Amino acid sequence: MRAARLPRTHGALAPAHRHWWPPTFFGVSMRRFSTLTSLALLLSLGACSKPGDEASRTAPAPSPEPTTASIPGQTGEPTRDPAQIAGVVAAFAETEIAISQIIIDRNIEGPLRDFAVQLQQTHRQIEERAKAMNASKDGQRVALQQAKAKTEVKSLSEEQDDQALMNAYIAAVVRDHGDALKQLDAELIPAANGELKAFLEDVRKQIAAQHEEAQALASARY
Repeated sequence: MRAARLPRTHGALAPAHRHWWPPTFFGVSMRRFSTLTSLALLLSLGACSKPGDEASRTAPAPSPEPTTASIPGQTGEPTRDPAQIAGVVAAFAETEIAISQIIIDRNIEGPLRDFAVQLQQTHRQIEERAKAMNASKDGQRVALQQAKAKTEVKSLSEEQDDQALMNAYIAAVVRDHGDALKQLDAELIPAANGELKAFLEDVRKQIAAQHEEAQALASARY
């Protein structure tokens, strides 16, 4: 007896695992519609990270780079005030007087002590002449020189070894006088006139002579 045949269908049955897609949606195939929807979603998510939107406004701002505080007078405009120019010279003289006193108080003997005594005498004369020209104790340049003096005096005073002190002292004198010559040439003398300018030019000769003598002593390496 023959088995009953099933009625024939138009076309083979689709496999069970294959998805069914409606043919169109408003004239667009559903597969293409799904692709376009996914693309639009990705674009909208990417737009959220653009600068200036709500997300970026609520995000914490990056920390600013640290800045270094400037020392008053170090990078400022050179002074042209005669009283402050004389004040800078007076403050420099006071520095050399103070650091030379450390050598004298330590009872160090020899050529270095003789130099320290001579240096003090010269700078006391310079200080008196500067004060006679109404040297100011105010101003950025004066304050900078005073701060430098304070640092040098503290450093030398704390040195316990006599030999180390002698080397540190003469090195400081060489450095100070070299810096003073540069400042006189580049800033102070060009800004001065008349009696003040003549005074500065005389001071420069004295400082240059002491600078050379200090360099000779420094080469001895106490």
